Amino acid sequence: MMLPLTLLIFVLISQFDSIQSSCQKNPLCRYNGHLMTITCNSKFAQNNITLPTPDISCFPPVNTYVFLNFEQIQAYTFYNLTFPANETFTIKLLNVSTIESDTFSETISLPNSSQLSIEIGEAGTVTDITIKPNAFNQIKIHRLHFLNLNTFNGHSTFDTNAFGNNLQIDVLLFDQCNLTSFSNLSSNTTVNKLILRNSPSFTQLTSKTVPSFLPTIKSLEISTTGLQSIDAHTFQACYSRWRVNEIE
Repeated sequence: MMLPLTLLIFVLISQFDSIQSSCQKNPLCRYNGHLMTITCNSKFAQNNITLPTPDISCFPPVNTYVFLNFEQIQAYTFYNLTFPANETFTIKLLNVSTIESDTFSETISLPNSSQLSIEIGEAGTVTDITIKPNAFNQIKIHRLHFLNLNTFNGHSTFDTNAFGNNLQIDVLLFDQCNLTSFSNLSSNTTVNKLILRNSPSFTQLTSKTVPSFLPTIKSLEISTTGLQSIDAHTFQACYSRWRVNEIE
């Protein structure tokens, strides 16, 4: 029994050494196998040098990926990660300034049996964020959570141009955001549930301020906001779009 046990210990140590050595080029990230978390923080860099989004493909798969204090999250950051089947994954972007186009796209190989949630922002820090066109594109997201965001692309209007084609979101949540409206750009996006919560700046609903994906929504929750009025034709426009979809 001693030989197999010794061999097993050697294999485990070799695997750990392999992870450590292959990721030495990545000083910005920390791997926690116990919590199944990878945390990347630009403040881990020496001399406060600004570095691009780190390559995390050298790490083993985990359930939670956290990125803190980055100027931008680059396109295809997550394209070469391994997402096992029958798992739940979360990507957290905290104090991030810019999300580039195609950051979350079809290049992420997520099995149909797994779920991906994305959290942008944090309760303790107010953030201004820029989201480039098609940042979310041709992917299925279980939960997309925007938290404590002051502006979107410099405005209080959420630019739906960030959503590309064939995007499916089960739950889209805006919480504690300085949100007043949505741009009404047409996009091939499906949202099953939209939640607007704890956002006092959201005061009015009109046909011009609701998102173009509203007809796809099965559940709408607006709670603890500053909502004072709903335009008489707000949902009539949605009914027209529903009718068009039925005819098509």
